[in-house]
Amino acid sequence: VFTKYQFFHWFLEFPEVFTQGGFDCIIGNPPFLGGQKLSGAFGNSFLKFVKYAYKPAGAVDLVTYFFRRIFNILRPNGFQSLVSTNTISQGSAREGGLDVICSKEGVINHAVRSMRWPGDAAVEISLVTIHKGEWSKDIVLDKKKVERITPYLDDSEVLGNPYPLKQNAGKSFIGSYVLGMGFVLSPEEAEVLITKDPRNKDVLFPYLNGEDLNNDPEQKPSRWVINFFDWTEEKARTYPDCFEIVERLVKPERQRWKLDENGNEIVGTYALRKPLPQKWWIYGEKRPALYETISKVDQVMVVPLVSKYTSFDLVPTKIVYMHKLAVILFENFSEFGVLSSTLHNIWCWKNSSTLGAGTLNYSTTDCFETFPFPITLNNKELETVSRKYNSLRKKIMCDNRLGMTKLYNQFHNDRLLEISNLAHFPSNGKEFEKIYGKENFSFLKHLCKYSNNTSIKDACRDILELRELYCKIDISVLNAYGWSDISLKHDFYEVDYLPENDRVRFTIHPNARKEILRRLLLLNHEQYSKEQESLPSKQNRRIKIKNDQSFIDLFSDV
Repeated sequence: VFTKYQFFHWFLEFPEVFTQGGFDCIIGNPPFLGGQKLSGAFGNSFLKFVKYAYKPAGAVDLVTYFFRRIFNILRPNGFQSLVSTNTISQGSAREGGLDVICSKEGVINHAVRSMRWPGDAAVEISLVTIHKGEWSKDIVLDKKKVERITPYLDDSEVLGNPYPLKQNAGKSFIGSYVLGMGFVLSPEEAEVLITKDPRNKDVLFPYLNGEDLNNDPEQKPSRWVINFFDWTEEKARTYPDCFEIVERLVKPERQRWKLDENGNEIVGTYALRKPLPQKWWIYGEKRPALYETISKVDQVMVVPLVSKYTSFDLVPTKIVYMHKLAVILFENFSEFGVLSSTLHNIWCWKNSSTLGAGTLNYSTTDCFETFPFPITLNNKELETVSRKYNSLRKKIMCDNRLGMTKLYNQFHNDRLLEISNLAHFPSNGKEFEKIYGKENFSFLKHLCKYSNNTSIKDACRDILELRELYCKIDISVLNAYGWSDISLKHDFYEVDYLPENDRVRFTIHPNARKEILRRLLLLNHEQYSKEQESLPSKQNRRIKIKNDQSFIDLFSDV
């Protein structure tokens, strides 16, 4: 094992250091390797070991374990100063890394939250220095003196982490992991199958993915998918046209995969739970709870799990959602307004992780289940403005053939007002690009090519109106919480957790953001505490469990 993996043993290599209590200082650039890739690189036993040795860290980036290990081998009042991926302060990596270190007398006294890697790799990194023990000197975050640096690599008040709330349980889901491109069809292929035998429509569904939501102006599913639910093979075979496709294209691929020691399928570096290769006609993750729950409603809210912007949309339920989508069991416009607001957006960026530079990895567990909604959402003002916002957004996208990402690029364009007020546009494209930049020139060319019924100025003014409605949504949501004393001051600001070359956003003032996050966290703790108080006492729970078991035993022979 040592020859194969070349593991390093600190105590054997530096016995003289540990007789003195540990290292005075360790400076380094630990390796980066995504958590799900660890078992593929070093084996499942290694992953099990680090998860056990560095609890509560789960399958996180390898750099997180290095942070923990290096802190352990420092002497009291020692330092570690390390380069890391910027995910070190996010989600489970933060909880298993910096949270633990700070709870064991570690003090972060210097950090650069996010900067571009100076080499060729397109990676955003963090620089973090930690002192082991009390620290009374300057603390510097992003070249500014601050009172503290938290495990989130910000200077907010330390109030702890949010809790999952019972009120949000069972309302958010991840879409289906079909696990086999043979299930997926073009609309034309699906139409041929339905024309041949109308019964095929029972197992053919539109298939919505994140790219459809982000890039298609109409946000319609671009593909269809065969779905045999959790049926037996015998039942699936009663649809021979569709079954033949899956048997021909999916079965060989599925049955080539190996199983890990727990009987789970290994796909690349990932291990998935059932179905086993023998059930190749069934999705890798069927999500039966999702489809059973949404069968009672006509529409739900969806958001791409990986996206530059957290943009929710309302979509119908008679479709299959890809595993790259989060599905929220909400369907009214007050709830849409809250999720679309800056308040939820900044909560997501605070408590979730990123995937690449400036791309949010939306987590239903960390973003939605912990989010403390206002006590009442029966808000006519919020419903009205949210409905107008959604309607205008769809109009802009359709009229100008803009996908969601391109639309929000212009929503956050700090020169859009200037362009909309131009008396005329320069006839020379290079001249326009030189004055207003490449992004604005590309937008101008797109509008000239695709705008149907609107002029360029009309398109710009529609987006400016969308901003105004967005501000009204934020104010309405703020009022729903009873926090009208906070001045939002919407404008263009640099957002420190975004990449250096793309930090300007139309958003609320940094001071308002900090205060709202503080109040949301306090409200989360308050709502969680009330939910815990309402739970039965341990004695009552034991009685309930005993009674439930007696009921089961009573009918065990039936």
